[in-house]
Amino acid sequence: MAEFDLGFANEETLRELSSSRKEPAWFRADRLRALANFKALRVEEHQLFTKYTDISRARVGGTIPYAQPSGPAKNSKTDLAGVSGVYSQEEDSLETLWLDPELEKKGVMFETLQDALSRHQQQLRALTFDHASLPERDKFAQMTKALCMAGVVLHVPDNVIVSKPILIRWSVGRENSALLTRTVVSIGNNSSAVVVEETEPSKAAGGERMAMFGGTAEVVLGDGSVLKYNGVENVGGGVATFLNRQISVGAGSEIQWAFGYVGGEMTKSHIDNFLSGRGATVREVQVLYGDKTQFFDIFSHTRHVAEDTVSDLLSKGVLQDQSKAYAKGLITIEKSGKGSDSYLGEFGMVLSRDSRFLSIPSLEIENHAVRRAKHASSVAQVDENQIFYMTSRGIEESEARKLIVMGFLDPVVARIPLEPVADRLRGLFESKWKA
Repeated sequence: MAEFDLGFANEETLRELSSSRKEPAWFRADRLRALANFKALRVEEHQLFTKYTDISRARVGGTIPYAQPSGPAKNSKTDLAGVSGVYSQEEDSLETLWLDPELEKKGVMFETLQDALSRHQQQLRALTFDHASLPERDKFAQMTKALCMAGVVLHVPDNVIVSKPILIRWSVGRENSALLTRTVVSIGNNSSAVVVEETEPSKAAGGERMAMFGGTAEVVLGDGSVLKYNGVENVGGGVATFLNRQISVGAGSEIQWAFGYVGGEMTKSHIDNFLSGRGATVREVQVLYGDKTQFFDIFSHTRHVAEDTVSDLLSKGVLQDQSKAYAKGLITIEKSGKGSDSYLGEFGMVLSRDSRFLSIPSLEIENHAVRRAKHASSVAQVDENQIFYMTSRGIEESEARKLIVMGFLDPVVARIPLEPVADRLRGLFESKWKA
Protein backbone atom coordinates (compact mmCIF):
# COMPACT_ATOMS: atom_id res chain seq x y z
CA MET A 1 0.00 0.00 0.00
CA ALA A 2 1.80 3.09 -1.24
CA GLU A 3 1.72 6.32 0.73
CA PHE A 4 0.03 9.37 -0.74
CA ASP A 5 2.11 12.40 -1.66
CA LEU A 6 0.47 15.76 -2.32
CA GLY A 7 2.94 18.57 -2.88
CA PHE A 8 0.63 21.50 -2.09
CA ALA A 9 -0.65 20.00 1.19
CA ASN A 10 1.18 22.47 3.40
CA GLU A 11 0.39 25.35 5.74
CA GLU A 12 1.52 27.98 3.24
CA THR A 13 -1.03 26.87 0.65
CA LEU A 14 -3.71 26.57 3.32
CA ARG A 15 -3.17 30.10 4.58
CA GLU A 16 -3.17 31.46 1.02
CA LEU A 17 -6.50 29.74 0.34
CA SER A 18 -8.00 31.04 3.57
CA SER A 19 -6.75 34.63 3.31
CA SER A 20 -7.78 35.03 -0.35
CA ARG A 21 -11.33 34.09 0.69
CA LYS A 22 -11.27 36.30 3.82
CA GLU A 23 -12.33 33.40 6.01
CA PRO A 24 -12.98 33.82 9.74
CA ALA A 25 -10.36 32.61 12.22
CA TRP A 26 -12.40 29.61 13.38
CA PHE A 27 -12.68 28.26 9.84
CA ARG A 28 -8.95 28.67 9.27
CA ALA A 29 -8.29 26.86 12.56
CA ASP A 30 -10.56 24.04 11.38
CA ARG A 31 -8.51 23.82 8.19
CA LEU A 32 -5.26 23.62 10.17
CA ARG A 33 -6.56 20.80 12.37
CA ALA A 34 -7.64 18.89 9.27
CA LEU A 35 -4.23 19.40 7.66
CA ALA A 36 -2.52 17.94 10.73
CA ASN A 37 -4.88 14.98 10.59
CA PHE A 38 -4.23 14.48 6.88
CA LYS A 39 -0.47 14.35 7.41
CA ALA A 40 -0.74 11.98 10.40
CA LEU A 41 -3.23 9.49 8.95
CA ARG A 42 -2.41 6.47 6.84
CA VAL A 43 -4.07 5.82 3.49
CA GLU A 44 -6.24 3.12 5.11
CA GLU A 45 -6.95 3.20 8.84
CA HIS A 46 -9.36 0.27 9.09
CA GLN A 47 -7.58 -3.03 9.65
CA LEU A 48 -10.21 -4.98 7.70
CA PHE A 49 -9.24 -3.22 4.49
CA THR A 50 -5.50 -2.47 4.68
CA LYS A 51 -4.79 -5.21 2.13
CA TYR A 52 -7.41 -3.87 -0.23
CA THR A 53 -6.26 -0.32 -0.86
CA ASP A 54 -4.27 0.83 -3.88
CA ILE A 55 -3.35 4.48 -4.20
CA SER A 56 -0.51 4.04 -6.66
CA ARG A 57 -2.55 5.22 -9.66
CA ALA A 58 -3.11 8.66 -8.17
CA ARG A 59 -0.12 10.42 -9.71
CA VAL A 60 -1.14 13.84 -8.46
CA GLY A 61 1.76 14.82 -6.21
CA GLY A 62 2.72 17.76 -8.42
CA THR A 63 -0.75 19.07 -9.25
CA ILE A 64 -1.35 22.81 -8.89
CA PRO A 65 -4.35 23.94 -6.81
CA TYR A 66 -6.79 26.66 -7.74
CA ALA A 67 -5.72 29.16 -5.10
CA GLN A 68 -7.94 32.16 -5.89
CA PRO A 69 -11.72 32.15 -5.29
CA SER A 70 -13.79 31.71 -8.43
CA GLY A 71 -15.83 34.87 -7.97
CA PRO A 72 -19.54 35.48 -8.61
CA ALA A 73 -21.50 33.32 -11.01
CA LYS A 74 -21.61 34.35 -14.66
CA ASN A 75 -25.30 33.41 -14.86
CA SER A 76 -27.89 33.84 -12.13
CA LYS A 77 -30.58 31.78 -13.83
CA THR A 78 -30.88 28.51 -15.70
CA ASP A 79 -32.75 27.20 -18.71
CA LEU A 80 -32.95 23.69 -17.23
CA ALA A 81 -36.52 22.55 -16.70
CA GLY A 82 -37.66 20.53 -13.72
CA VAL A 83 -35.15 21.82 -11.15
CA SER A 84 -35.45 23.93 -8.01
CA GLY A 85 -31.89 25.19 -8.09
CA VAL A 86 -28.59 24.90 -9.95
CA TYR A 87 -24.96 25.29 -8.90
CA SER A 88 -22.55 24.73 -11.80
CA GLN A 89 -18.78 25.21 -11.72
CA GLU A 90 -16.32 24.80 -14.60
CA GLU A 91 -12.82 24.20 -13.17
CA ASP A 92 -12.28 27.31 -11.00
CA SER A 93 -15.08 29.37 -12.57
CA LEU A 94 -18.56 29.50 -11.07
CA GLU A 95 -20.86 29.41 -14.09
CA THR A 96 -24.39 29.30 -12.63
CA LEU A 97 -25.97 29.79 -9.22
CA TRP A 98 -29.77 29.92 -9.12
CA LEU A 99 -32.57 29.07 -6.70
CA ASP A 100 -36.31 29.17 -7.26
CA PRO A 101 -37.50 32.50 -5.76
CA GLU A 102 -40.45 30.75 -4.11
CA LEU A 103 -38.04 28.60 -2.11
CA GLU A 104 -36.06 31.67 -1.10
CA LYS A 105 -39.24 33.12 0.38
CA LYS A 106 -39.63 29.96 2.47
CA GLY A 107 -36.13 30.41 3.91
CA VAL A 108 -34.21 27.92 1.77
CA MET A 109 -30.53 28.88 1.54
CA PHE A 110 -28.49 27.86 -1.50
CA GLU A 111 -25.21 29.71 -1.94
CA THR A 112 -21.45 29.37 -2.19
CA LEU A 113 -19.47 28.28 0.84
CA GLN A 114 -17.66 31.61 0.74
CA ASP A 115 -20.90 33.62 0.83
CA ALA A 116 -22.32 31.41 3.59
CA LEU A 117 -19.23 32.12 5.70
CA SER A 118 -19.87 35.85 5.44
CA ARG A 119 -23.68 35.90 5.62
CA HIS A 120 -24.59 32.92 7.81
CA GLN A 121 -21.42 32.33 9.77
CA GLN A 122 -22.92 30.99 13.01
CA GLN A 123 -25.34 28.67 11.24
CA LEU A 124 -22.57 27.26 9.06
CA ARG A 125 -20.22 26.96 12.01
CA ALA A 126 -22.68 24.67 13.77
CA LEU A 127 -22.53 22.34 10.76
CA THR A 128 -18.84 22.43 9.82
CA PHE A 129 -16.91 23.24 12.99
CA ASP A 130 -18.04 20.01 14.64
CA HIS A 131 -15.29 17.45 14.02
CA ALA A 132 -17.96 14.90 13.09
CA SER A 133 -18.83 16.87 9.95
CA LEU A 134 -16.28 14.74 8.09
CA PRO A 135 -14.66 11.51 9.32
CA GLU A 136 -11.56 12.34 11.33
CA ARG A 137 -9.98 8.94 10.61
CA ASP A 138 -10.19 9.28 6.82
CA LYS A 139 -7.10 10.80 5.24
CA PHE A 140 -8.83 12.06 2.11
CA ALA A 141 -11.81 13.60 3.89
CA GLN A 142 -9.34 15.56 6.00
CA MET A 143 -7.40 16.51 2.88
CA THR A 144 -10.45 18.15 1.33
CA LYS A 145 -11.52 19.74 4.62
CA ALA A 146 -8.08 21.34 4.95
CA LEU A 147 -7.57 22.48 1.36
CA CYS A 148 -11.04 23.02 -0.12
CA MET A 149 -11.08 25.70 -2.82
CA ALA A 150 -14.82 25.99 -3.46
CA GLY A 151 -18.07 24.81 -1.99
CA VAL A 152 -21.84 25.09 -1.88
CA VAL A 153 -24.25 25.20 1.05
CA LEU A 154 -27.89 24.05 0.98
CA HIS A 155 -30.16 24.59 3.98
CA VAL A 156 -33.84 23.63 4.01
CA PRO A 157 -35.70 24.92 7.10
CA ASP A 158 -38.23 22.93 9.13
CA ASN A 159 -41.51 21.97 7.43
CA VAL A 160 -40.39 22.85 3.88
CA ILE A 161 -40.79 20.48 0.91
CA VAL A 162 -38.39 20.93 -2.03
CA SER A 163 -40.17 18.79 -4.61
CA LYS A 164 -37.91 19.41 -7.63
CA PRO A 165 -34.23 18.43 -7.61
CA ILE A 166 -31.37 20.71 -6.67
CA LEU A 167 -28.61 20.17 -9.25
CA ILE A 168 -24.92 20.57 -8.34
CA ARG A 169 -22.40 20.13 -11.14
CA TRP A 170 -18.59 20.14 -11.13
CA SER A 171 -16.74 20.16 -14.48
CA VAL A 172 -13.06 19.26 -14.06
CA GLY A 173 -10.05 17.62 -15.68
CA ARG A 174 -7.60 20.35 -16.71
CA GLU A 175 -4.13 18.83 -16.92
CA ASN A 176 -2.10 18.97 -13.69
CA SER A 177 -4.79 20.92 -11.83
CA ALA A 178 -6.42 20.16 -8.48
CA LEU A 179 -9.91 21.18 -7.37
CA LEU A 180 -11.17 20.28 -3.87
CA THR A 181 -14.77 21.12 -2.95
CA ARG A 182 -17.17 20.87 -0.01
CA THR A 183 -20.93 20.45 -0.22
CA VAL A 184 -22.79 21.16 3.04
CA VAL A 185 -26.45 20.13 3.29
CA SER A 186 -28.81 20.72 6.21
CA ILE A 187 -32.40 19.47 6.08
CA GLY A 188 -34.66 20.60 8.92
CA ASN A 189 -37.34 18.66 10.77
CA ASN A 190 -40.31 17.35 8.78
CA SER A 191 -38.77 18.52 5.49
CA SER A 192 -37.67 16.88 2.27
CA ALA A 193 -35.37 17.55 -0.67
CA VAL A 194 -33.76 15.94 -3.70
CA VAL A 195 -30.13 16.61 -4.61
CA VAL A 196 -28.38 15.52 -7.80
CA GLU A 197 -24.60 16.01 -7.84
CA GLU A 198 -22.62 15.43 -11.03
CA THR A 199 -18.98 15.49 -12.04
CA GLU A 200 -18.12 15.66 -15.72
CA PRO A 201 -15.19 16.58 -17.99
CA SER A 202 -14.61 20.30 -18.43
CA LYS A 203 -13.96 21.99 -21.76
CA ALA A 204 -10.27 22.19 -20.75
CA ALA A 205 -10.01 18.50 -19.78
CA GLY A 206 -7.18 16.40 -21.14
CA GLY A 207 -3.42 16.29 -21.36
CA GLU A 208 -0.60 13.95 -20.45
CA ARG A 209 -0.46 14.81 -16.77
CA MET A 210 -3.16 13.68 -14.35
CA ALA A 211 -5.71 16.03 -12.80
CA MET A 212 -7.29 15.70 -9.36
CA PHE A 213 -10.78 16.24 -7.98
CA GLY A 214 -11.78 15.91 -4.35
CA GLY A 215 -15.38 16.35 -3.27
CA THR A 216 -17.18 15.99 0.05
CA ALA A 217 -20.81 16.04 1.13
CA GLU A 218 -21.54 16.81 4.78
CA VAL A 219 -25.20 16.21 5.52
CA VAL A 220 -27.36 16.67 8.60
CA LEU A 221 -30.91 15.32 8.34
CA GLY A 222 -33.40 16.44 11.02
CA ASP A 223 -36.25 14.41 12.50
CA GLY A 224 -39.09 13.14 10.34
CA SER A 225 -37.43 14.16 7.07
CA VAL A 226 -36.45 12.58 3.75
CA LEU A 227 -33.45 13.33 1.53
CA LYS A 228 -32.80 11.74 -1.85
CA TYR A 229 -29.18 12.31 -2.85
CA ASN A 230 -28.08 11.06 -6.29
CA GLY A 231 -24.71 11.33 -7.96
CA VAL A 232 -23.09 10.61 -11.32
CA GLU A 233 -19.29 10.51 -11.41
CA ASN A 234 -17.88 10.77 -14.93
CA VAL A 235 -14.79 12.96 -14.94
CA GLY A 236 -13.14 11.28 -17.90
CA GLY A 237 -9.72 9.68 -18.24
CA GLY A 238 -6.63 11.09 -16.60
CA VAL A 239 -8.38 12.23 -13.39
CA ALA A 240 -7.95 10.88 -9.86
CA THR A 241 -11.17 11.39 -7.90
CA PHE A 242 -11.61 11.32 -4.11
CA LEU A 243 -15.18 11.45 -2.78
CA ASN A 244 -16.30 11.53 0.85
CA ARG A 245 -19.90 11.74 2.03
CA GLN A 246 -21.12 11.69 5.62
CA ILE A 247 -24.62 12.00 7.06
CA SER A 248 -26.24 12.10 10.47
CA VAL A 249 -29.83 10.85 10.19
CA GLY A 250 -32.39 12.04 12.75
CA ALA A 251 -35.28 10.18 14.34
CA GLY A 252 -37.79 8.77 11.87
CA SER A 253 -35.87 10.18 8.90
CA GLU A 254 -34.62 8.52 5.72
CA ILE A 255 -31.66 9.09 3.43
CA GLN A 256 -31.71 7.54 -0.04
CA TRP A 257 -28.27 7.49 -1.69
CA ALA A 258 -27.93 6.46 -5.36
CA PHE A 259 -24.57 6.81 -7.14
CA GLY A 260 -23.18 5.79 -10.50
CA TYR A 261 -19.41 5.72 -11.12
CA VAL A 262 -18.31 5.69 -14.73
CA GLY A 263 -15.27 7.84 -15.55
CA GLY A 264 -11.81 8.68 -14.33
CA GLU A 265 -8.50 6.85 -14.13
CA MET A 266 -9.02 6.20 -10.42
CA THR A 267 -12.05 6.74 -8.18
CA LYS A 268 -11.96 6.40 -4.40
CA SER A 269 -15.31 6.88 -2.65
CA HIS A 270 -16.19 6.70 1.05
CA ILE A 271 -19.71 7.02 2.53
CA ASP A 272 -20.34 7.26 6.29
CA ASN A 273 -23.92 6.83 7.53
CA PHE A 274 -24.70 7.63 11.17
CA LEU A 275 -28.19 6.43 12.11
CA SER A 276 -28.30 8.58 15.21
CA GLY A 277 -32.06 8.98 15.73
CA ARG A 278 -34.53 6.27 16.64
CA GLY A 279 -36.14 4.76 13.56
CA ALA A 280 -33.62 6.34 11.17
CA THR A 281 -33.22 4.65 7.77
CA VAL A 282 -30.59 4.56 5.05
CA ARG A 283 -31.22 3.07 1.61
CA GLU A 284 -28.12 3.10 -0.53
CA VAL A 285 -27.37 1.89 -4.05
CA GLN A 286 -24.01 2.26 -5.81
CA VAL A 287 -23.05 0.96 -9.23
CA LEU A 288 -19.91 1.22 -11.31
CA TYR A 289 -18.89 0.33 -14.85
CA GLY A 290 -15.17 0.08 -15.55
CA ASP A 291 -13.18 -0.47 -18.72
CA LYS A 292 -9.61 -0.14 -19.98
CA THR A 293 -7.38 0.22 -16.88
CA GLN A 294 -9.81 2.06 -14.60
CA PHE A 295 -9.68 1.44 -10.85
CA PHE A 296 -12.50 1.92 -8.32
CA ASP A 297 -12.34 1.76 -4.53
CA ILE A 298 -15.88 2.05 -3.11
CA PHE A 299 -16.35 1.91 0.68
CA SER A 300 -19.54 2.35 2.71
CA HIS A 301 -19.71 2.33 6.52
CA THR A 302 -23.06 2.45 8.31
CA ARG A 303 -23.33 2.80 12.09
CA HIS A 304 -26.56 1.83 13.85
CA VAL A 305 -26.35 4.14 16.86
CA ALA A 306 -30.01 4.46 17.91
CA GLU A 307 -32.72 1.85 18.38
CA ASP A 308 -34.94 0.45 15.60
CA THR A 309 -32.80 1.77 12.76
CA VAL A 310 -32.73 0.29 9.24
CA SER A 311 -29.99 0.02 6.61
CA ASP A 312 -30.38 -1.46 3.14
CA LEU A 313 -27.12 -1.20 1.18
CA LEU A 314 -26.42 -2.50 -2.32
CA SER A 315 -23.28 -2.20 -4.46
CA LYS A 316 -22.94 -3.52 -8.02
CA GLY A 317 -20.17 -3.37 -10.56
CA VAL A 318 -19.49 -4.37 -14.16
CA LEU A 319 -15.88 -4.61 -15.33
CA GLN A 320 -14.26 -5.26 -18.68
CA ASP A 321 -10.78 -5.04 -20.25
CA GLN A 322 -8.18 -4.65 -17.44
CA SER A 323 -10.34 -2.66 -15.04
CA LYS A 324 -10.41 -3.41 -11.33
CA ALA A 325 -12.69 -2.61 -8.39
CA TYR A 326 -12.82 -3.04 -4.63
CA ALA A 327 -16.31 -2.93 -3.09
CA LYS A 328 -15.90 -2.61 0.67
CA GLY A 329 -18.83 -2.44 3.05
CA LEU A 330 -19.11 -2.36 6.83
CA ILE A 331 -22.18 -2.30 9.06
CA THR A 332 -21.61 -1.58 12.75
CA ILE A 333 -24.44 -2.20 15.18
CA GLU A 334 -23.44 -0.42 18.37
CA LYS A 335 -24.47 -1.41 21.90
CA SER A 336 -27.20 1.22 21.76
CA GLY A 337 -28.54 -0.12 18.44
CA LYS A 338 -31.21 -2.46 19.78
CA GLY A 339 -33.78 -3.60 17.19
CA SER A 340 -31.60 -2.77 14.19
CA ASP A 341 -32.40 -4.19 10.76
CA SER A 342 -29.46 -4.29 8.33
CA TYR A 343 -28.62 -5.76 4.93
CA LEU A 344 -25.43 -5.36 2.89
CA GLY A 345 -25.10 -6.78 -0.63
CA GLU A 346 -22.14 -6.53 -3.00
CA PHE A 347 -22.30 -8.08 -6.46
CA GLY A 348 -19.92 -7.96 -9.40
CA MET A 349 -20.04 -8.98 -13.05
CA VAL A 350 -16.78 -9.46 -14.94
CA LEU A 351 -16.78 -9.44 -18.75
CA SER A 352 -13.12 -10.27 -19.42
CA ARG A 353 -10.39 -12.52 -18.03
CA ASP A 354 -8.20 -9.59 -17.04
CA SER A 355 -10.80 -7.65 -15.06
CA ARG A 356 -11.18 -8.13 -11.32
CA PHE A 357 -13.98 -7.34 -8.86
CA LEU A 358 -13.28 -7.89 -5.17
CA SER A 359 -16.12 -7.58 -2.63
CA ILE A 360 -15.50 -7.39 1.11
CA PRO A 361 -18.80 -7.12 3.07
CA SER A 362 -18.38 -7.03 6.85
CA LEU A 363 -20.51 -6.83 10.01
CA GLU A 364 -19.60 -5.67 13.51
CA ILE A 365 -22.40 -6.47 15.98
CA GLU A 366 -22.18 -5.25 19.56
CA ASN A 367 -25.89 -5.68 20.39
CA HIS A 368 -27.42 -9.04 19.51
CA ALA A 369 -31.02 -7.94 20.10
CA VAL A 370 -31.44 -7.12 16.40
CA ARG A 371 -34.17 -7.85 13.89
CA ARG A 372 -31.72 -8.70 11.10
CA ALA A 373 -28.01 -8.51 10.35
CA LYS A 374 -27.31 -9.97 6.92
CA HIS A 375 -24.77 -9.65 4.16
CA ALA A 376 -24.34 -11.25 0.72
CA SER A 377 -21.71 -11.22 -2.00
CA SER A 378 -21.05 -12.75 -5.40
CA VAL A 379 -18.85 -12.21 -8.45
CA ALA A 380 -19.68 -13.93 -11.72
CA GLN A 381 -19.77 -13.68 -15.48
CA VAL A 382 -22.92 -13.21 -17.55
CA ASP A 383 -25.28 -16.08 -16.81
CA GLU A 384 -25.24 -18.38 -19.87
CA ASN A 385 -28.65 -19.78 -18.93
CA GLN A 386 -30.10 -16.31 -19.31
CA ILE A 387 -28.33 -15.96 -22.66
CA PHE A 388 -29.81 -19.26 -23.83
CA TYR A 389 -33.29 -18.27 -22.68
CA MET A 390 -33.18 -14.96 -24.53
CA THR A 391 -31.61 -16.28 -27.76
CA SER A 392 -34.19 -19.07 -27.87
CA ARG A 393 -36.78 -16.31 -28.16
CA GLY A 394 -35.16 -14.64 -31.14
CA ILE A 395 -32.84 -12.12 -29.49
CA GLU A 396 -29.32 -11.90 -30.92
CA GLU A 397 -26.65 -13.09 -28.47
CA SER A 398 -24.80 -9.76 -28.40
CA GLU A 399 -28.03 -7.91 -27.71
CA ALA A 400 -28.98 -10.44 -25.03
CA ARG A 401 -25.66 -9.87 -23.22
CA LYS A 402 -26.12 -6.14 -23.40
CA LEU A 403 -29.65 -6.32 -21.98
CA ILE A 404 -28.46 -8.48 -19.08
CA VAL A 405 -25.61 -6.11 -18.24
CA MET A 406 -27.77 -2.98 -18.46
CA GLY A 407 -30.47 -4.63 -16.36
CA PHE A 408 -27.85 -5.48 -13.75
CA LEU A 409 -26.93 -1.79 -13.47
CA ASP A 410 -30.44 -0.35 -13.64
CA PRO A 411 -31.19 0.05 -9.87
CA VAL A 412 -29.26 3.34 -9.67
CA VAL A 413 -30.62 4.75 -12.93
CA ALA A 414 -34.17 4.04 -11.80
CA ARG A 415 -33.68 6.10 -8.64
CA ILE A 416 -32.44 9.29 -10.30
CA PRO A 417 -35.38 11.75 -10.34
CA LEU A 418 -34.06 14.16 -12.98
CA GLU A 419 -34.72 12.52 -16.33
CA PRO A 420 -31.92 14.24 -18.31
CA VAL A 421 -29.40 13.03 -15.71
CA ALA A 422 -30.83 9.51 -15.76
CA ASP A 423 -30.68 9.46 -19.55
CA ARG A 424 -27.08 10.66 -19.45
CA LEU A 425 -26.11 7.84 -17.09
CA ARG A 426 -27.82 5.31 -19.34
CA GLY A 427 -25.90 6.76 -22.28
CA LEU A 428 -22.61 6.47 -20.39
CA PHE A 429 -23.28 2.82 -19.62
CA GLU A 430 -24.21 2.23 -23.27
CA SER A 431 -21.02 3.91 -24.49
CA LYS A 432 -18.94 1.62 -22.26
CA TRP A 433 -20.61 -1.41 -23.80
CA LYS A 434 -20.04 -0.19 -27.37
CA ALA A 435 -16.38 0.50 -26.61
